[in-house]
Amino acid sequence: MSKAPTLRQCASFSWIQHFANTAVGIVLGFGSQATLWKSLTSWNILEDGKSVVEGIQFFWWGTCVATYGIFVIMFTTKAVLYPDVFKAEVKHPVRFNFFCGPIIVLCMLMIAMPPAFGQQIVVLRIMWTTAFFCQSAASLVIYHRWLVSSNVHETAASPYLLSLISWFLLSVAGTPAHIDSAGGLPLREMCFGVGSFFAVFTYPFILSGIYDGRTQAGTPASFLLIAPPSVAGIGIIGINGGYHNAAGSLFGCVLFLFLLLVRMGPQILAPPRLLGVNWAYIFPQAAMSILAIKIAEHFKSTAMNILALLLSSCATLVILIVAIRLGIHGWQVIRGTDVWQDPLVAAVSHQGTHCVEGTQADGQRVVGSTFGIQVVAHQRDVPLLNA
Repeated sequence: MSKAPTLRQCASFSWIQHFANTAVGIVLGFGSQATLWKSLTSWNILEDGKSVVEGIQFFWWGTCVATYGIFVIMFTTKAVLYPDVFKAEVKHPVRFNFFCGPIIVLCMLMIAMPPAFGQQIVVLRIMWTTAFFCQSAASLVIYHRWLVSSNVHETAASPYLLSLISWFLLSVAGTPAHIDSAGGLPLREMCFGVGSFFAVFTYPFILSGIYDGRTQAGTPASFLLIAPPSVAGIGIIGINGGYHNAAGSLFGCVLFLFLLLVRMGPQILAPPRLLGVNWAYIFPQAAMSILAIKIAEHFKSTAMNILALLLSSCATLVILIVAIRLGIHGWQVIRGTDVWQDPLVAAVSHQGTHCVEGTQADGQRVVGSTFGIQVVAHQRDVPLLNA
């Protein structure tokens, strides 16, 4: 007869199942910084320090590539070892939207391709085509759920916007790849149209969901509200070949939304209980900053330049705060004084258990067993698992 696994063995075997697909937010954070600093490299007011800016941009781009690879390896391992948890994420009405994250990152890597690499048109077109077909496949699932399989007015939350961001980013990334001429179709405009249609459809449900509590005010997810219109504005400038009044209108909308979100009280210093969620503060602000830079390049006014610099500085400061907070929480997890728990894991059916629920002497509690392995949490965090 086999012995029941010890607490230490259970913890060491089970941690990978808590590597949620929301962890892609970390990669998005680095990718957005690479994209932001790519815009800064071409801004004429920073011409004197261009080499320094390009060096910083290359660092962010390389970090994005490295973390992207780590995410793919980690999440693939989790999907193989714990397929039931992976299937639960696929079936979840909100969490499935995070599978658009890798597509968004791929678009960011195209847009933020370091100047030292040259144009790389062929590579960009291959990357764009890959992202396009992945986005099309994911959207067929997502939008079918919205229209047929679920009551979107009861489930819509800010992560729903990730699929819209992907469409607008495809429109932006199509410009350096010259994808319209390569495909013989208005592909950038088509992607923009799909994103616009479903933005009009889903935004009312998401905004009403703030009051209902599906998207809590001040949380990282709430800041995703400013991402689609920001990227859409950048896409309009790319499609138009320069500034367009519609981009200015979207910037005004985004800037006011940003002030409204600040008024709600960002919870940026709150513990990142689900890996990667706090990084949702970064990308939307970076996208808003890029749009501001594009507009500043057109107006060439002191007021617009100062505004763009302030927003860009804020976006860079945010990633430093979030990264430091992540490091602090990670250290607390290593010491055993805090946890990273995916609530979805606790919701998955427990099978093959030999572990008994109870409280340990050190204040930890075995809250259940998944796939024969204990799910361990600190006593004070047990309610979080059922959130």
